[in-house]
Amino acid sequence: QFSAPRCSGRLRKPQSSPQGGCSRTHVALDRCSHARAQPMCTLLHRLVACATVAAATRRGPSRALCYRGGAALSAERTAELEALNEAEHRAECAKVEAEAWHGPLEPAGALPPTASFAIPDWSLPDFDRELRDANGDVAVHVTAAPLFSAEECAEVVAMADAHAKKANGWSAIPAGRHTVHGGWVKDIPGVKEWFDDALKTRLYPALAELFPDAAGDGKELRVQSAYLFKYDEKNRASTDVHVDSGLLSFTIALNAKDAYDGGGTWFETVDTLVEMDAGQVTFRPGHVRHQGRGVTRGERYMIGGFLMRADVCEHGRRSVERGVAALGG
Repeated sequence: QFSAPRCSGRLRKPQSSPQGGCSRTHVALDRCSHARAQPMCTLLHRLVACATVAAATRRGPSRALCYRGGAALSAERTAELEALNEAEHRAECAKVEAEAWHGPLEPAGALPPTASFAIPDWSLPDFDRELRDANGDVAVHVTAAPLFSAEECAEVVAMADAHAKKANGWSAIPAGRHTVHGGWVKDIPGVKEWFDDALKTRLYPALAELFPDAAGDGKELRVQSAYLFKYDEKNRASTDVHVDSGLLSFTIALNAKDAYDGGGTWFETVDTLVEMDAGQVTFRPGHVRHQGRGVTRGERYMIGGFLMRADVCEHGRRSVERGVAALGG
């Protein structure tokens, strides 16, 4: 369930330089209408622009990274940063190797139909071409019917609640200016095993079908992180508007919409709120700006997963994250 009026703030797709024969790419950057309320918005747009340019120029004949306005990195500095990105990628792959299932897929039935909407005029720092749909748009896909039954979702919630009770409460993690509650899927007995099977039989097969050029056959997909969130009326916490630290992302709704008021996932650039019933899943490129909304009544449970590929280093994402960290974000 969603509606999608367009927002005026956007980062336009890279265009080839008008200078004949130049291998550089430049980005046209619009003024974001959210910049006053969220100063990091324009900054993020510029970091994404730089990262997208970097990815684009690596595919061209020149290895020099450049940004509109004349700034360019030398071939030596480019090679140094790429080596740093690749070292970080190998280290992250080693860290997550045992935290979630990966391998040949075993699809369990057909993917339910999906309702999809586009994020127009948006650029991605990695796999920008491969993550676009047939119309050339960055798309968000929401299953029109549950991918998981209400019964298995209820069992996952029960196992998570039992784990939290044994641990004397839910853990808390920062989400920008706010704090959200839940637990890492890899640390919750029973949920971890269910999640591993879901990756093999339903989640990875769905991603391979929806994003075939980015996900490939699914064997190289890795869970960078997966968190089971619990939103409740006591905390009423939302996340900040953000992008995910992964190539692909998904959100699994674990309980029914009538169990709470509020909630949903809001996509900033198209002013779209996605609300799902138990078992429905949203699949999307990771670098799309969104926000998890708090609830004003009841409890909302969901799992958010960020994914990477073991065989491909996301130079753009790692450059963005390094830039944000250097600026204290």
